[in-house]
Amino acid sequence: MEPFAPTIAVPSYYLDANTTFQAGYIGGAYASFGYAGIWVYSLFVGGWVSLLTAYEGKIDVLWQRIAFFSVVGLNMYFLSSRELHTAMQSGGFVLAPLMIFAVRNLPRTLRTGTLK
Repeated sequence: MEPFAPTIAVPSYYLDANTTFQAGYIGGAYASFGYAGIWVYSLFVGGWVSLLTAYEGKIDVLWQRIAFFSVVGLNMYFLSSRELHTAMQSGGFVLAPLMIFAVRNLPRTLRTGTLK
C-alpha cells in the first residue's frame, strides 16, 4: 500500500497535472477526515488565531509582547502553508503561548533575578 501524499494528490485532482505544491492544513485535513475535516480544521485555526490575538493584547510587559509577536505573529504564514500539526509544533503556536504564560505567572523574584 502506497502512503497518501496530499501535496501530490490535491494538485493532480484540481489541476489535472502531475505536480506538487504545499496543500497546507487543508490538504492534511482532507487527507485525514475528508470534507468534514476541512471545516473542523478551519474552525480550529480561526479559533486558535483569535485566541492568540486576544492573548497577545493582554501581555503588558513589552519584551514578552515582542517575543510573543515575533514567534507567533510572524509565523502565522505557517498555518496556511503547512499541515496543522506541523505548524502547531514547529511554528511555535503551542510552545510560545505556554512559555509566555509560564513566565508571566512566575514569582517576581524569579522573573527579574533580584531578591527584594
